[in-house]
Parts: sequence; C-alpha cells; structure tokens
Amino acid sequence: IFRKLAADFFDRYPDALGVNLGCGLASYFQWLDRGSNHWLDADVPQVMKIRKRLLPAGGKRHRQATLDLRAPGWWQALGLPARDSRQPVLLICEGVLMYLQAQEVERVLYEFGHNAPEGSEFLCDSLSWMATGCAALHPSVCHTQAEFKWGPRHMRDFTAPHPRLVLRSEHPIMEAYDFSTALACASFRAMWGVPLYGAVRLGVSTG
Repeated sequence: IFRKLAADFFDRYPDALGVNLGCGLASYFQWLDRGSNHWLDADVPQVMKIRKRLLPAGGKRHRQATLDLRAPGWWQALGLPARDSRQPVLLICEGVLMYLQAQEVERVLYEFGHNAPEGSEFLCDSLSWMATGCAALHPSVCHTQAEFKWGPRHMRDFTAPHPRLVLRSEHPIMEAYDFSTALACASFRAMWGVPLYGAVRLGVSTG
C-alpha cells in the first residue's frame, strides 16, 4: 500500500523528495527511484549506526540522517523544504506512531501540517486505540519489550493537530488476509469508526 501510494505521488511530482521517518532497515528507494527524485532515510542514532553498515546511502540523491520524532523541530533539523517551497515532500512513517504517546503523535502531525509545502503527503499506519497496551499479544512485537501506546479513536484524530491537515484517503490492511478477517475488520470499522489496522494518507490544504 505504501509503495503504491508513494509511486502515485512520484508520478505527479517526479523530482520531489521522499523521506522515511523511522526507516529501520526498510529500503523503499529501491522501488521508488525515478532517476530524478531524492530520498532521505532517517531514524534514531542507534538504528542508523546499524543501517549505515548494512544499507549505506547510494548516490547524490539518497542520503541518511539521525532523527528523534519526539523532539520538536525535526522538520528543520532534517533540512526539509520550507512551507512556501514549490516542491512538495512525501513522508512515510510506517510502524512508528503506535509506539509514541498521544501528545507525541499530535506534535509529529502538527509539525507536518505546519511546515509541509502544498502538495505534500504523509503516509502512516495505525492500530485502533483498542490495541493500546496489548503488544504482549502480538506474535512478533511481544519479544521486543515494545508497547503500543497510541491509536486513533476517531479519524479526525489525524487532522485535529493542525488546521491545514486533510485526510486524503484511508486503506484497510488486514482485510486482505482472508474472508473471515475481512468481515471482522469491516464490522469493526463500521462499529467503532476507525480501522483495526490500516494505512492513512494525509495532505495539507492551501491555507
């Protein structure tokens, strides 16, 4: 889903910058390199130390940087385009927000809404608020000592942090597993107003 949405973005803006916030060892640029766009992979120092050894940046259009999304001012710290820039930015934030506190998520979304140039997009995934505190039930996360700390109660939670934020689209993920999962997830979305697990595409208004 992220690759498809990002490819659509670069179809519209072939020279734009893509940024993977909390990149881990993901390598999206191998699929999204259009020959003229640029890419930035960023994560906390201990992760980037491993990444630079295993997946070094390749070429002038691909760079790496350290980042703490919990710290204010990360947009400027990464040297991302200013709000009045004519070149939009694509941000991918996969497997990150559910591990932050609610106020930290709000600050991340505010930073995007406040600083992003017109046309920019923010792609993220999210678990429902009902998953908060339940990481021990997840078959892979339970071994990491990580915890799910945030999940939306309403879809407006994605746009409330800043008046420029716009929900462009949402995309179910677990429905692709099998019929029974698809039925259960669709029922959950209808009942609670948010997906159990899904991807979200945010944009910024011209205001």
